[in-house]
Amino acid sequence: MRIFFLFVCSIILAGLLNSSDAWITAKTTTTLAGSAARIMGKNSQYYTRSSSTTTTSKSSILLQSSSSTSSSSETTISIEEEEESSTRRKKIKNSILKAAVVSGRGAWSRPNEALDTKNLISKLEEESKNTSTTTTEVEGYWELILSDIEPFRASIFFLALASAVEANLIPNASDNALTVHSMATGGGEVGRVAYVIESSSNSSNTKVLHSLVELRSGSLPSLPLALTGTVISSGELYPKNNNNNDAYYDLMLRNTTVQGNKMKYGLPSEEGLKPFVNTDMVSWIGNQFVPSGDIFSSVLDPMGGGQTVSMELTYKDEDTMIWRTPNLPGNHYFCFVKGERENWPEFEDMKTRQAETTTNNKTPLSLVGSAFALGMLNPFFSRRVKKSS
Repeated sequence: MRIFFLFVCSIILAGLLNSSDAWITAKTTTTLAGSAARIMGKNSQYYTRSSSTTTTSKSSILLQSSSSTSSSSETTISIEEEEESSTRRKKIKNSILKAAVVSGRGAWSRPNEALDTKNLISKLEEESKNTSTTTTEVEGYWELILSDIEPFRASIFFLALASAVEANLIPNASDNALTVHSMATGGGEVGRVAYVIESSSNSSNTKVLHSLVELRSGSLPSLPLALTGTVISSGELYPKNNNNNDAYYDLMLRNTTVQGNKMKYGLPSEEGLKPFVNTDMVSWIGNQFVPSGDIFSSVLDPMGGGQTVSMELTYKDEDTMIWRTPNLPGNHYFCFVKGERENWPEFEDMKTRQAETTTNNKTPLSLVGSAFALGMLNPFFSRRVKKSS
């Protein structure tokens, strides 16, 4: 009986324990469910906001992805446009070089060739939106390869003279006047022409521009004698800041000198006529400097000036630049390509001589050169006399 009683008690106890576990489990489940429902009820806005935030985040990610894709697409298009522009520029520059070789820098151009090269220059200038037109990177040596006027007229001296003619004598007369001048000096030849551009010690915005023109002056017909040299005119180039356009500059003539002077002649010998070159007899010319800027000012300033040259840098890249003269008739162009320093020892000679004269505090003035500069200004003297009388 005792054993049977214990057995029955154990069964009852087990049943109670099982029902208790079920109740606890059910209660716990109900409690968790109720808590969840309450939390959901009290914070439904949170879940809605959270869901909205998640959706917004996803949308933002999609928009950012779309923006990144668009930006990447724009970058790709920009790169493609630059590559196309670079290809166009190369083709145009190759055509310009060909025209320069065939036409002797434009001096021998036929009318149709002159029109073609003018169009090529304009096309290259149109590509300037993909390049800079500041003088930041133009320092160095540049060789003239093409122009629509005589190559010697790239000289600062003659640019200043042309500007003075337009301002003080007869408008639209400088082209014809300088062409006639070239006829009057037809016994000579113009060789290579270059610009050397340096930074200025006076101002960070100012550059020093030197024009170099190789000349050979002939003598009497049938006489085998010629003088050669490089005429170097120097001036200051500074931005005009015309409507905040950094492509416009003013150029002021300062001085002129002739370097690399040589006397070339021929003498008979047992082997026939033989050419000779002598530098000693004319080396003193390189020490002479003409204050051409001051001479121009002394004559022209009382008339209102006018010798300042307006220049426009219409195109520039790593190996090519184009200058124009917007205030002169024809808005002529001068196209240059990058040159080499070793090709112009005359410029280094000038710098050496200038350094020596600065050290000695004495700059020899060229009476002959000054007389030449004054001679070129003779029409202005006549004008002043007429005005004063």
